[in-house]
Amino acid sequence: MRCTAVVLAGGASRRMGSDKKLLMLNGRSFLEHVLEAACRVGDEVMVAVATEAQAEVVRRLCDTRVVLDSAPGAGPAMALLSASAHASGECILSMPVDCPLVKPELYFMLAGELEHGNACIPEAYGRLQPLHGAYRRSAMAELKEARSMYQLAEMLEARVLPESAVRRADPQLESFLNVNTPRDYRRILELCGASEAGDSES
Repeated sequence: MRCTAVVLAGGASRRMGSDKKLLMLNGRSFLEHVLEAACRVGDEVMVAVATEAQAEVVRRLCDTRVVLDSAPGAGPAMALLSASAHASGECILSMPVDCPLVKPELYFMLAGELEHGNACIPEAYGRLQPLHGAYRRSAMAELKEARSMYQLAEMLEARVLPESAVRRADPQLESFLNVNTPRDYRRILELCGASEAGDSES
């Protein structure tokens, strides 16, 4: 099944205080880290953003297709629905830009599970993680809106990839370490042995 990897990068980064996709980790931006994983799993890659200003930032960083949300500010579920309308792959892989340690192996596993339904989402830390999921484009085309990723997964009757299986692809569950605040950012830097002074945006 052909896959389109969609990097969700349209958030306002209010809690972080600066654009999360531009945060640096070991000499590269979060966006570049996630795009590297996306390019490994996707036959097609696109970055979903909310505004033209965000689109310009992405275009300056990389030569990747950028799509604008049809409902800016409505959240990642609507962003993913919007991006899926521009995708050529039947398998839509959702990849949040604020999770710079995402593992391609996780998405290969999710994409394989999509053969059996309209969506597959992983479980990690005892919780469902719909931001990291595989979704069938043809099924999403029938939906007009979704208030949250959880609702999107529910409407598509998503299969759940249990944590025990997820850990075979990502033993430390690093794919799910997201950065919403400066404290989260420091945690990622410490985990990777990076220094905030040397790796934060100048």
